[in-house]
Amino acid sequence: MPELNTKVNPAPGEKYVMTQSLIMVPFRADPKKLQARMLPKPLEPVGDGGIGWVYMVDTAMPGLREVESGEPPDPDMTEFHELAIGMPAIYNGFEFGYMSQVCLDRQTAGLRRGILRNITYTQMTDVQPLLTGRSELKAGTKLYGISHRPHGEMVCKLSIELTEPYDFDALPVGCRRFAHARYLKDPANHNEPLIKDVPLFQFTNGLDGVDCWRGKTTLEFGGDYYGKWLDLGEIEPLDGFFYNFGYCYGSDSQVTPVDEKGDWKWF
Repeated sequence: MPELNTKVNPAPGEKYVMTQSLIMVPFRADPKKLQARMLPKPLEPVGDGGIGWVYMVDTAMPGLREVESGEPPDPDMTEFHELAIGMPAIYNGFEFGYMSQVCLDRQTAGLRRGILRNITYTQMTDVQPLLTGRSELKAGTKLYGISHRPHGEMVCKLSIELTEPYDFDALPVGCRRFAHARYLKDPANHNEPLIKDVPLFQFTNGLDGVDCWRGKTTLEFGGDYYGKWLDLGEIEPLDGFFYNFGYCYGSDSQVTPVDEKGDWKWF
């Protein structure tokens, strides 16, 4: 796969560019509805295509990358929250987690890459052991997350009650290998797509995972984005995961150009 030059190195003296704590809730829905709203051609579903994924993520940057020596860090650039909704996907036998929609609670450096993102305000239980050293997780611990649009409408809320420790390396492939929709308009050509593809994030030093747990989940969608998620109808949350990991970015790899078909929409 061709590489996109987006390599980001950690700050001097830091091991990671980012650490992330996340709650991942898989859910079952009608396969036809789920694929129509989440999976663009030519990506293919895993299995019957009836499993979607919701992530709520607390992302921290241990050291700030893009400041001059001695310049104080901008707190809005060192930690942010994220909501991601997607599903496992395959292209030419290569499996990954495809994020159909990603929402951040503020403008961040990641927006400049053309990845489709919206703004929501996301709150979740604060557990960042790779950043703070704090870890009080045990069976029965409950973690929560909720995400709203700026005007207050709920997008999604979820929870997980931890039941047992889980092997980070045994997580589904798509929990450790992420791809996103990338879309840039061309103002010189009536805002037709200049770039419309799926880049895969590369991690130069792999992922260092800690505090991985399995648990029982709850999940509820709100009426966000033209009723897109409510249109899925009845959903069934399945056993999910909480995990924390640190990483450094390498260059992105382009999985494939995307051919817009069906009722799947770029927005």
